[in-house]
Amino acid sequence: MLFTQATPIEESPGGLVWQTQEPLIISNGAAESRWPRYRERVRPAGGQSCCSLPLTTARRRLGTLAFVCKQPYAYAAAALSFLQRVANQARHLPATRQRWNQQSVTSAQLAAEYGFTDVEGSRPDVWRYHQAVETGDQDANPSGYR
Repeated sequence: MLFTQATPIEESPGGLVWQTQEPLIISNGAAESRWPRYRERVRPAGGQSCCSLPLTTARRRLGTLAFVCKQPYAYAAAALSFLQRVANQARHLPATRQRWNQQSVTSAQLAAEYGFTDVEGSRPDVWRYHQAVETGDQDANPSGYR
């Protein structure tokens, strides 16, 4: 999700994460009332749950990394460890790799860019699969997303 306008720190979950340097999970965006302007901006894109993590080096705060899902309750505390490892890798990227800043990309796009595969060697693309099932081009079969 890309915002073209700056959001004041106090008006977004990412601002809280940046200030506190603590991860934040929002399980049900519809019930979240702390950031009304942010909620208005996210609603058209369908974001229902979010996990925001601080991006920090030993010298400075870089920003935040947010994972947003259209499903409520998509992020559990158990997934936090994995997502923190992703954020840790993101903060160590060289400047030439930081071209992803403020862009929405799928996990499949990032996997292709950095050569990641699952243990058995496949490269799942759940977003492509979801779109194909939604449009009727493919049956809903769990093996179809690989």
